[in-house]
Amino acid sequence: MRILMRLRRFSGRSSQQGQAMVEYIIVLIFAIIVLVSISAGSPSPIDQLATALKTYWQNYSYIISLP
Repeated sequence: MRILMRLRRFSGRSSQQGQAMVEYIIVLIFAIIVLVSISAGSPSPIDQLATALKTYWQNYSYIISLP
């Protein structure tokens, strides 16, 4: 009898596992869509980020190449 009560108690938890991950993924997808769609005449934030990373890497590799 106690085993059945424990199984009933834990069965509710197993159905909720992974729910937070789904919520995080939905919010992340929404944030990406917003960042990509904001481009009223200027480069989108994603393009700005890519340019900043490229510039940083070029400067970093230049500094490393110095004797």
